[in-house]
Amino acid sequence: MDGENSKMTSFLLILGRRIFSMILMFLRHPIIIYKTNKRGKIKHQTGKKTYSRPYEIPEYKEDMKYCTSKEKYLRPVRLCESTAPEIIAMANKLGAFKVSDREYAENVFHFVKNNIRSRNAPVFGALKTLKKGYGSCFDSSSLFITLCRCGGVKARYKIYLHKEPPEGFQTLSDVCNEELLGGLAIVAAFYTVAEVKLDGKWLECEVSSNPELDAYWNVPIAHFGENCGKVGGWIPDDVVYLERLPYRITIPTNIMFKLLKGTLEEINNVTDKEWLEGKKKLEEIGREEYDRRARRRYGFLPSLED
Repeated sequence: MDGENSKMTSFLLILGRRIFSMILMFLRHPIIIYKTNKRGKIKHQTGKKTYSRPYEIPEYKEDMKYCTSKEKYLRPVRLCESTAPEIIAMANKLGAFKVSDREYAENVFHFVKNNIRSRNAPVFGALKTLKKGYGSCFDSSSLFITLCRCGGVKARYKIYLHKEPPEGFQTLSDVCNEELLGGLAIVAAFYTVAEVKLDGKWLECEVSSNPELDAYWNVPIAHFGENCGKVGGWIPDDVVYLERLPYRITIPTNIMFKLLKGTLEEINNVTDKEWLEGKKKLEEIGREEYDRRARRRYGFLPSLED
């Protein structure tokens, strides 16, 4: 219990520091924020019209099975609407209650990782993520967790905590003024993945980074059950496990997205270009061959648990 309290204290301290840096950013650079937001919003209006999800949501039928348990890690919670008709329909399409728990969880993993585009967006939960076809690491993880729970497989959030922005965060300076990076660090303070429980063991499932973005960044593509710290070397300062996303994460995150929508959409425009470049690379090399080369080049690093 003391360990859990210590982790939550660390979590709150990191969150508080990030919120403070965001407030300072608004006080120090209001003109820069205004200009960047305006520029990003104009670009967003153009890009928004061309995006469409690469899958169809099946029609819900009354006889479709779904989990009704109230047990922890199986029950529906805020942002994990595991009893919503659309979620139930997709879960059944992916094999819920028709295949083994492992095969079903793997089907969910591949569906989310390959189809849900990674974007900076407000936290809007699993159902809206399924309908939109994109979301942040919070929402892609929420969708994976929700589909697993709907199919009767326990799943939870695993949140990596970073006291300082992880390596690679400075690349945002390509699309926004460097004065804004300190405030935007709240984006990188947390990186959310999911875990699923199979045969009594929790397995990590990193569904937030698309294979196309992994290819652009020349890192291995995380497989089902792999620790993303081992695969990509993104080692956190601490880890917190949660059944649901607390308001103390979602509220400040959504406030930031509301106030910095244009700035973050400008980052999204760059991410979309990176996605297309990564897609081209995978088409030229082949996904399996790319991943083999990346793993040989990158190697595996120890995780926090190790």
